[in-house]
Amino acid sequence: MDWKVGDVVQLKSGGPGMTVTNLQNGGWVKVHYFGDDGILYGGSYGFDFPGEALKAVEPSKPAPKGRSAQPQTV
Repeated sequence: MDWKVGDVVQLKSGGPGMTVTNLQNGGWVKVHYFGDDGILYGGSYGFDFPGEALKAVEPSKPAPKGRSAQPQTV
């Protein structure tokens, strides 16, 4: 599949919904995601996966009001 920045994806084996943040050479895709705890996972670098290991998923609901506007990063 041809991924685009902003697509919401998940590993075919399961896991959280993740946002595509960069497309890389060789079909690799960089992603970031917010955990249920409101923490941004992937920090400055994100996680890299081969595009064929991902599937499209529906975006999740927005974070509840009252969450910090400045997310923590891991």
